[in-house]
Amino acid sequence: MRLFQKVAVILSVTSVLALGGCSKTEQGTVSGEVKVEPHAAPEIVNAMQSEVYLSGEGNGSRYEIIDGDLYGSGSNTFGQLGLGKTDTAGVSFTEPVLIAENVIHVDASQGCVVYINEDKELYGLGRSLCGQLGTAVDENSGEGDVSIVTEPLFIADQVAYAEVSGCCTMFLKEDGSLYMLGDNQNGQLGDGTAKPVRADRFITDAVLYTSEPYFVMDNVKFISLGEYTAAAISGSGDLWIWGDNSCGQVGNGRKGNGLPAFSDDVVSSPYLAMKKIKSVSIRGNMVTAVDFSDREYVWGEGYGALPREAESGS
Repeated sequence: MRLFQKVAVILSVTSVLALGGCSKTEQGTVSGEVKVEPHAAPEIVNAMQSEVYLSGEGNGSRYEIIDGDLYGSGSNTFGQLGLGKTDTAGVSFTEPVLIAENVIHVDASQGCVVYINEDKELYGLGRSLCGQLGTAVDENSGEGDVSIVTEPLFIADQVAYAEVSGCCTMFLKEDGSLYMLGDNQNGQLGDGTAKPVRADRFITDAVLYTSEPYFVMDNVKFISLGEYTAAAISGSGDLWIWGDNSCGQVGNGRKGNGLPAFSDDVVSSPYLAMKKIKSVSIRGNMVTAVDFSDREYVWGEGYGALPREAESGS
């Protein structure tokens, strides 16, 4: 059984293809391929007179790049459609609205979206938890550690690729340097400060979040971001993983209580999990990786806390 697959997004001029799960483009490129989770079946969801090469979904919203223009539809509860306002839950925009022009990459998760334009500038919209879109946390907003971004907000330049989760943003610059911003309660920033017991994280000197991009490492060629776990591959093929290890996602032979949001096992500095790896994918609490010889490995929830070769097959 193959744990993830690549499918070509080949569309007619009248069909828009939507993919279940979180779809990702090839990193740092404009590609006609996306990586999807197992059993994610394409379905026709709308009709437009153009070709779509990327579709992403998040919190009831859908994003599509059509001839370089980024469109969004569905929920605007957190302002994630870039209309300069929020709309009440249950309100849905059935017709796609234009968000930005000259866009080459988009990713979305849980009410927020990030995109990169042709000038390699990274922007964000929607729900900014713990400053993940570069917003200072407004403790008096009534939303706790959440800020709302209703118009495209600049995050960084010279960006080749980016991924976003419900609480963090991870981006790779053209020079191979890797940055994180947002929540750090599970060690996602990779700064070495988060603690393995949730209560301790609020009474120690741990960094709880950052709205300023935090430099993690350089010489990176590939990244993947899960909800609370992050991974990066160096130019030589070293696979580094850090963050939540509740289900053994880090691959260090140890795992915690199986509760990602309340993990009792976090790895707050990048851990060298494998060598000679060319790609990695974190989906949920499971990690898959492919080595230089095209062998697939899997670990995390349901598979144990050490990388093991996946079963071959279709």
